[in-house]
Amino acid sequence: MKNNKGITLTALVIYIAVMIITLGIISAIITQFYKNTNSLEADTDEILQLNHFNTYFLKEVKAKGNKVDSVNDNYILFSSGNSFSLANKEILYNNIPICDKVKSITFKLGKNGDGVDNTIIYVEIIFNDFTKSMNYKLEEIY
Repeated sequence: MKNNKGITLTALVIYIAVMIITLGIISAIITQFYKNTNSLEADTDEILQLNHFNTYFLKEVKAKGNKVDSVNDNYILFSSGNSFSLANKEILYNNIPICDKVKSITFKLGKNGDGVDNTIIYVEIIFNDFTKSMNYKLEEIY
């Protein structure tokens, strides 16, 4: 009798088929991962724009002795001379664009409802994919 210790043609075909299937599954998973990563990058762009606006607006709201001089639906002017406005789907800070892809922005003034005379600035920003409403308490430190 012969001792067959080699690899047979059937075993080789099965091995190659299993490897091709495994590589196909791995490549499908990797492709889906990269598609999700690109989708996430597109989804977070507007959130980054909102964060950029929030940074500038908080700096104005928390500035010592700063008050609101004038406000209308899409424009606000502080006593420091700095302003925020909407033009051509961009939020402008002293006429310098800080956010884009904005459908609308609304500024409104109000008072705190707890009997304390604090100025509250209501801001609503509408982007292409989401809307964010925020309330800022004007810091009244003199």
